[in-house]
Amino acid sequence: MYRYLLARQGQVIGKAELMDAVWPNINVTENSLYQCISDIRRALSDHPVGQLQTVPRQGYRLVISGSGPVGAAPRSRDRRWAMALPTLFGAAAVAALSWHHVGDTTPAGGNVLTMQTPGVAILPFAVTTDSDRWTLIGENMSTVVARGLSGNSRLRVFGRDAPRDQAAFELKGRLNATSGAIGIEAHLLERDTGRSVWSQSWQGPEGEFLALQARMAQDVAAELGGPATDAETLQAQSGQHRPATENLEAYALYLRGVRARRDMTPEAVAYSRDYLTRATALDPDFAEAWLALSVTLNVLSHRASSRQEATALIDARAAAVERAVALAPDAPATLIEQAWLYALNREFNAAREAVRHAVARAGADPEMLTLAAMAGNIRVDLGEAGVGWVEKARRLSPAPRPRYDFAEGHARFTARDWAGAVAALERAPAHPSRFLYQAVAEAKLGKDAAARQTLARLHQDYPEFSADLYVYVEAVDMELNGRMLIEEAARLGLPRGDYPIIR
Repeated sequence: MYRYLLARQGQVIGKAELMDAVWPNINVTENSLYQCISDIRRALSDHPVGQLQTVPRQGYRLVISGSGPVGAAPRSRDRRWAMALPTLFGAAAVAALSWHHVGDTTPAGGNVLTMQTPGVAILPFAVTTDSDRWTLIGENMSTVVARGLSGNSRLRVFGRDAPRDQAAFELKGRLNATSGAIGIEAHLLERDTGRSVWSQSWQGPEGEFLALQARMAQDVAAELGGPATDAETLQAQSGQHRPATENLEAYALYLRGVRARRDMTPEAVAYSRDYLTRATALDPDFAEAWLALSVTLNVLSHRASSRQEATALIDARAAAVERAVALAPDAPATLIEQAWLYALNREFNAAREAVRHAVARAGADPEMLTLAAMAGNIRVDLGEAGVGWVEKARRLSPAPRPRYDFAEGHARFTARDWAGAVAALERAPAHPSRFLYQAVAEAKLGKDAAARQTLARLHQDYPEFSADLYVYVEAVDMELNGRMLIEEAARLGLPRGDYPIIR
């Protein structure tokens, strides 16, 4: 392919022509083309005398610059040159990205090249409609796009709530919903200059919106992240761009249910359960809705006023998890919920393996790594692995969220790093389990006075909380952390409930 492009340097060559030239009379997919383009660009990155450019909607153009032969080294250590490396932004964004020389760091005194990982801020999509349903769906589209990019370890993705000052690019979009038709636009801009780098639009009937959104997310991921070549990114992207459901009403109810739960008031969480139950009734094969319902039922379980109510909610959650496992058994979020189900049945080895499987499937997704470290270490002993997952998530995320401290605290607690657990949990958001774990870790450090102050705040802010209800609902391994949490909290003065030690 390189020879074909070189013979036609400066010309725009379409995809079909390239595929016919390289694979005549052979039926191959565009993924093979993308792989070749990726290999050529990677080779050119070692010989900065040319670029393989993408011409939007037309094809590719090889541009050879400079007078030296391919392989000639650059002469100036301060020189910068645009490189078309698809694993950075792919396609038309390449002209705005560059490699930079740094000082002499090799033993022989030669220069080394380091890549400054590009960052893109995914801004909320504008919605040109007065419909509440479409407004809600449009608001979620930036999350869909960011999620599609989250598995790429070579790209920093700034979500809608993250600070964007380190992002070199911004992705803006618009959703138009009129007269039964849908139009989606996406624009990639340089953040500092506002210069347009790439844009694309998608149209279709309203009934096909979810498939259209999935195609949009896939196209954006291909344009910004390039065709993945490393196993970790391919694993994380597997199945990520398929529509979760084909039922638009179920999807809207799912979004309402997730949004309602964020408020965390009793009324809002009750609404969340109602919305998500209706979503699963409309589409019983909507795995994400079943998983979201499991999380909502978990929140309700912690607020149960009796053992009977807690048990009924736990049973309902177990049924939701079982349905999600049947529908999406290898999804990282499903595996993490399945770990709870295993722990509920005291199958702790299986729970541990489910969490490890989730991490393997998550690849470079920092949110899933964090969730695995937090939820996994609540129930089973993952050793130092959980700490490593959080550290990896911090490296991958341009703006780590406060819950990363939560996850680190749980992981260090289970690893018996009491001082590290306290330090992390002190940074974490206020939450009953944060105070419980922090107090017990402080007690293990011999700081009973500090532990009692922490539990006093817990009891003041959450007067109905009891350690035994927490252990009961979360299916904590009694031999690992459960008995310790209950007995230490009671010794320090936290009132006990009437929940059984073992379910």
